[in-house]
Amino acid sequence: MNLGVNPLLQFGLEEKRKRIINNILSAVTVVNYVPFDSDTIGDPALDLGDVIKFTGGHADETKRSAITSIETKINGKQKIKCVGKNPRLAGAKSKNDKNIAGLQSSMNENKLSIYTYVNALKINAGAEKTSIINIEFASGDETNAEFHAEVILDVKSNAVSRRADAETTIEIGEESKVISIPVNWTDDGKTILKAYYVLDGKEVEQFHPSETWFSGKHLLNLYYPIIEMKANELHTFEVMIELTDGTATIEPQNAMATISGQGLGAQERWDGRITVDEEIRLVELSGLPTNRIHDKAVAAFITPKKTGITQPVDSIRLTGLMVPEFYDNISFFVPIVRDVVETADKDKMEYQRAYVEDDKQFLLRKEYFLSGGDPIVMDRGRAVSLTVNTEPFQELTEIKILPFETAPFVNKHKVKADGLGTNRYTKLEAGHLVLVTDYKEKLTGTVEELDKGTVAVFDPGFDKFDEIEILEVHNG
Repeated sequence: MNLGVNPLLQFGLEEKRKRIINNILSAVTVVNYVPFDSDTIGDPALDLGDVIKFTGGHADETKRSAITSIETKINGKQKIKCVGKNPRLAGAKSKNDKNIAGLQSSMNENKLSIYTYVNALKINAGAEKTSIINIEFASGDETNAEFHAEVILDVKSNAVSRRADAETTIEIGEESKVISIPVNWTDDGKTILKAYYVLDGKEVEQFHPSETWFSGKHLLNLYYPIIEMKANELHTFEVMIELTDGTATIEPQNAMATISGQGLGAQERWDGRITVDEEIRLVELSGLPTNRIHDKAVAAFITPKKTGITQPVDSIRLTGLMVPEFYDNISFFVPIVRDVVETADKDKMEYQRAYVEDDKQFLLRKEYFLSGGDPIVMDRGRAVSLTVNTEPFQELTEIKILPFETAPFVNKHKVKADGLGTNRYTKLEAGHLVLVTDYKEKLTGTVEELDKGTVAVFDPGFDKFDEIEILEVHNG
């Protein structure tokens, strides 16, 4: 019964509303009536709650019914109802109900059932076999099924050390020299994943999916057909993986799998609630001795305790009185504690030795020497980059760069000049490779005829020099 719109039940205590509803229900249950649904020509005198009887062979003439619904159409028929059900016929099935139940039974045999799996916790996989999927399902008939799964894995491959030789060629004049430099680096390795299928506790030995991945997130697709299952059996399907040269992590809700097929048992969905009911019968205790319990109550007057009254009084200032002088001697003794810290105990103390001089006494270091740096290759010459960290110091007063000597080099590479060969245009002078500035050569030319007479033609090879300052020509 829906009594939610009753204004008399909207307010008040819950116990009062329950009592009213129970009284209404007790009064209604004793009424014996026959439900009906009838279309008539209409009677405007009928109203809700009227008790009527049907005569003339339309219904049982001895039974009464109450009108609970009236629907009247203008220039049409009137539809009246008496809502209710016969409790004796509630569990009975008609011929049509039985036919419908048979059709539903035959349809369930051909219905596609799906079993699902989603991981609830984080899974870490490595060199050992780790279970990532486990599904339990039942076969109602002799049937086949298919297993599909997709798993998102975060793979971390082991680093691989690699080595190679880098070679370069230096051309010096007409000669060339090959320089080889070994190079070492660390590269991302490859992780090999291998999957294993376990059906009803037995490993499938004929098929093992495998993947080779670098570090990062990857998607693993799995498929396996489950064939020739017998009727009315419970089965388990498990997937295990192992990784070589790496590890993998599967976050929650990142491993999803299904087993689908016809003739499988229906899978009930769990709503996450566990309900436990326990019924305990009344325990009758008999034959136990009982003792009377006596208690005594005493009434007495309470005498109040006297408490004192505290009142603060401010200081009273007295003026105009003769007060003699008071003298007192006060001496102070200040103890002097001395502690001597010697440099011999420097190994027992903790301090920043880079900023403290501790040879003879503890002094703050004021001078620092730095060397080294990174060499920089330039178009002409070379330089060294040295960075001075001034953060630990309060003030930097002076920077002095000391002179240094380096061996000369050429061709932007650190090759000493004395290790290079010379030609007719270069020479070694004081450990440096310099150009020859004075040449003396004998040239042979050719004779060519002119319109009048002949002329000797010589090729001095000036294209090999940037500039010619003095040129002396001698005949003979």
